[in-house]
Amino acid sequence: MDKRLTTMSIPKAVIIVHKGALGDFLQTWPSLLALSWYFQSTSLYWAGRDAYRVWTDPLGLISCPDRIRRAVDSLYATHSWPEDLQDCLIIWFGLHTRPTEIDFPGLHFLPGILPTGLTPPWQVYAAGLHRLGISPVSGWRQTWQDLFVLSQIKKRFSQALIFPGAGHPAKCWPLANYLKMASWLDGAGIEPVFVLGPAERERRLEVQNFQLLHPADFEQLQCALNHADLVLGNDSGPLHLAGLLNCKGVALFGPADAGQWGPAGLSHIQSGVPCSPCTRIGRIQCARPVCMDNISLQRIQKEIQALINEKRKKD
Repeated sequence: MDKRLTTMSIPKAVIIVHKGALGDFLQTWPSLLALSWYFQSTSLYWAGRDAYRVWTDPLGLISCPDRIRRAVDSLYATHSWPEDLQDCLIIWFGLHTRPTEIDFPGLHFLPGILPTGLTPPWQVYAAGLHRLGISPVSGWRQTWQDLFVLSQIKKRFSQALIFPGAGHPAKCWPLANYLKMASWLDGAGIEPVFVLGPAERERRLEVQNFQLLHPADFEQLQCALNHADLVLGNDSGPLHLAGLLNCKGVALFGPADAGQWGPAGLSHIQSGVPCSPCTRIGRIQCARPVCMDNISLQRIQKEIQALINEKRKKD
């Protein structure tokens, strides 16, 4: 069981680590905020992906020096605490796998998934910090809004961003269905724009006859989502970001449980086949994602039409 940090001496520096995908990282952000408030008088180093600094720099997290980052990475294989980490405290976020089985006093691993139950990872992380004596920030959503949401932008539902990819192919609704949805949106007066990231380009996903967007980095992705009217896509990191940025839209779920992984603020459509969901920890063994194939075009059209109607009533 983790020791409460209040019983420990004040560390020379606190090193925060997360090496997962975008959606997993965004689940840690409320806890990163809590850490930044708790350790206001201590140096906070970010030893995760540099690409996530668009969301860690505003919290005062310092990009980890290479020397310390190498020492952190050595924990995967070393049997002794590195000299460069003396008097440092490491808070390591990960879904389920510790970087080492050695119980180093200066390392606190916080898993995002419970062995039982379907609690969203951000709540599991917050509970882990609470056990260390660090209270969650009840107003973290407002802080996120203040930092990252462009509230002055008026949404008119004239454009929809479509995200046809995901971290795992089994999470993807068939591209042919997305193309049909794009035609339906176009007919409803909403311009469809397909957003393709590095994974989609690597898989040679081809979209013709519709506008394409290739964000160069997460800052450009966030900017596009801040201007988006509607979003549609698979269970993926960009959909989590869309929900946090107050977008309206629909996220499609098959292997994973929408109650556990569903992006805040978006509508979730879960496949109705008996074998879905089939994972709580992100490890997908299914070779044929019938759960995604089973989601009907009409079901999504109905959900999006309801969002459009709701918007028109408010306007």
